[in-house]
Amino acid sequence: MYMEPNEFLLPVAHFQSESYRTFGVPFLLKVKDNESFVTVKERIQKKLDVSDQEFEKYKFAIISMRATYITDEEKQIFKKEDYNMNNLPIHFYAPKLWLGLDHVNKATEPSKHIPHETAIKIYN
Repeated sequence: MYMEPNEFLLPVAHFQSESYRTFGVPFLLKVKDNESFVTVKERIQKKLDVSDQEFEKYKFAIISMRATYITDEEKQIFKKEDYNMNNLPIHFYAPKLWLGLDHVNKATEPSKHIPHETAIKIYN
């Protein structure tokens, strides 16, 4: 994949309700420096091949230590310096920020054929 000097890779992952409850396959999206959230969102929908009706249910968040939700109206832009990992030592290759797609994990919806496991409680 060829990258222009004004482009970077934006880490993107699915999560449900809490940013630590990730699921699915995370991916990297090539983004231009100072690209708007609206255009990035459109490209994500196309990449994931999600219908408009289903995509309306998605919420988007910038994840650092916590989730900060964003909307189209906020004029959010993605800046290369916030996501750039090129100048870090190998043990620091975790991105500073990533884009989270908050939506229901359909793979874990209850099935009427498979009973769900319940948590084990340990009392001391």
